[in-house]
Amino acid sequence: MRTVIVLALLFAVGSIASAQTAPCTTVAHSGDTILRMRAEACGLTPQQRAVLVHQQLVEAMSWIFASQQPFKPECVVVRRVCRGCFRHEVWFRNIRIVGVTQADADANGCCTQQLAARWAENIRRSLLEATHDC
Repeated sequence: MRTVIVLALLFAVGSIASAQTAPCTTVAHSGDTILRMRAEACGLTPQQRAVLVHQQLVEAMSWIFASQQPFKPECVVVRRVCRGCFRHEVWFRNIRIVGVTQADADANGCCTQQLAARWAENIRRSLLEATHDC
């Protein structure tokens, strides 16, 4: 039952567009923003990237519930990569949740490592909230 509730859109993907800034797509959980996609990457629009992140988060939650083990925040890690368009990636175990490009970092006014660390912390918090019994 709990898995069905969690999978029934604890994570929402919404699109926000402003005339003054580039289109921004938000990935949120229970009203809290996890991350905002502001840049294209590897031929994907911010909206397409957000959908993929959402799918990966659902997969991570499914893995946590199937394992019947408590979620361990230290399992969400940032890895530096030197291939493709990403500079850093956020992983949960063997699931790549999201990649960070230089364009993502520039749009957020920081470096790729800082942005990946921010996104990883938000992902840890949301997975903990979504899978905790209390």
